[in-house]
Amino acid sequence: MKDPVRLTASICVGGAITGGLCMMFGLESPAVHGGVFSVAMTSNPLLFIGLWLLGGCITGLLYSILKRPLAEGAEDEEMENPLI
Repeated sequence: MKDPVRLTASICVGGAITGGLCMMFGLESPAVHGGVFSVAMTSNPLLFIGLWLLGGCITGLLYSILKRPLAEGAEDEEMENPLI
């Protein structure tokens, strides 16, 4: 991970938007944790999954906007050995 600032900012914004939408729609979960194992415990599992995917899309889109472009002629260092 060579770009932690942009990645962290993208994750925070995507998570904040998703959390705000969950509160706006009144989504409830008795679980004190999150993730895939708490889907069945939410008040509306399909809405939870939809907002979860929306947050992931927002995070990915924002990161792709914030990511620095490679300079012309430069190689991506991570692609030198694609098996790692």
